[in-house]
Amino acid sequence: RDTPAVTSTPSLSPSTPAPARPSAGEHPPKPSTITYSHSNKAVLQRPLEPEQYTSLLFTNRLESLELLPSLGSTGDCFDNAKMESFWATMKREIAWTTDIETFDTRDELRTAIFDYIEVFYNRQRHQAGLGHLTPYEYEQQITAA
Repeated sequence: RDTPAVTSTPSLSPSTPAPARPSAGEHPPKPSTITYSHSNKAVLQRPLEPEQYTSLLFTNRLESLELLPSLGSTGDCFDNAKMESFWATMKREIAWTTDIETFDTRDELRTAIFDYIEVFYNRQRHQAGLGHLTPYEYEQQITAA
């Protein structure tokens, strides 16, 4: 069977006068949106820099007070990791023990944190790292010895 030839309408002229540039398949880099790196404004610095915690003078002062320094040194993440772990545990366990997800006032939150640390964590929560004693029981055992 013979069918008539189909012809399409011719394409419109290109939208750009020159042919498109060849691409390597990558998008061109976007301009930076970071503004803080270009700022010339004065900034406040923390009054105590981390280097002071690891200085020889500070270490000697700790020894003279018979105190132990924290776990890490400048640039270590270990001190912060322990504290972050504690905060995460505390948030989770406060929500579990109080059945409250949000607090209406700071005083309510302050009371919940105090109760968690002083009542639950120190006196009721057994710690595997302390021989399955509570921190209070462990402290009593150490001071009695």
